Amino acid sequence: MLTCDFLARRYSKLPSEILESGTTMDLEIAEVAVGYEQYVSKQQKSGTPVINHNYSQDELKAMVDSVKGR
Repeated sequence: MLTCDFLARRYSKLPSEILESGTTMDLEIAEVAVGYEQYVSKQQKSGTPVINHNYSQDELKAMVDSVKGR
C-alpha cells in the first residue's frame, strides 16, 4: 500500500492508475531518483560530497590490500 502511495504521489496519479499501468521499473526508477535527490540535498547542505557506501574504513582497506596482494 505504501509503495503504491509513494508512486502515486511521485507521478501525480491515482493509486488505481498506478495499479493498472505501473510496473516494477517505475518503482525502481522512483526509488533511485528519490535517493539521488536526498544525496544532492545533503551535499548542498554540507557543502562537501556525501559518500555513504556502508563500509568501514578498515573494511575498505582490507579490500584494497586483498587486491594488491594478487
